[in-house]
Amino acid sequence: MIRLHFNEIIYRNYNNETIEYGIINGNKTIVLIKCGYNGTIRGFNDKYIKIGYLLNEKYGYTIICSSNPFNGNVDSIQDAIDLINTKYQEYVIYYIGNSIAATIGAKYGYKYPSIKKMLLINGPLIFNSDKVVYGLKQFNQESIDLIYGSLDSSIRYIEMINLCYNTKVRYHILEGINHNFENKLDIFINLPEKYLLKGEDHE
Repeated sequence: MIRLHFNEIIYRNYNNETIEYGIINGNKTIVLIKCGYNGTIRGFNDKYIKIGYLLNEKYGYTIICSSNPFNGNVDSIQDAIDLINTKYQEYVIYYIGNSIAATIGAKYGYKYPSIKKMLLINGPLIFNSDKVVYGLKQFNQESIDLIYGSLDSSIRYIEMINLCYNTKVRYHILEGINHNFENKLDIFINLPEKYLLKGEDHE
């Protein structure tokens, strides 16, 4: 089996931590995939790079997978934006955040107009919930889709998302799915096409 690979790997220091970025070259639509706390840019069973290659080969998107040494209280999206600005002049960003990186997207994504869409997967809702709701309320680009498994611990707080009163924000509950999509990797890998890219014309 051919092992998927990044075209480029970059290491950057931010807020006294090292962030690793894996890049798959493509067009001016950048899919920024940020993993959970202390996860790797490839992900468990290569789930992030598999998403990246699926979107790159089918739609030509540039893929940037980012490690995440932060617990959700640091806006590490800023460093990704700084990196992107050093490499690209014209672009739009679709942000995919898993676990605590979904919380980071919810809290800080609205600050970056270049982020047009976000897919936020099983982001913890019990911590800093007021900041999550505030960030979702402020988002003014195209759409945010939040995904929660019915077996994820945050499902009991899901109604708080309605407090953002933002028609651009919607959530979806996937039955029988836990926080890590255990034994459901195929479902995880296809989430971006089903939710993030829904309704787009790619011709």
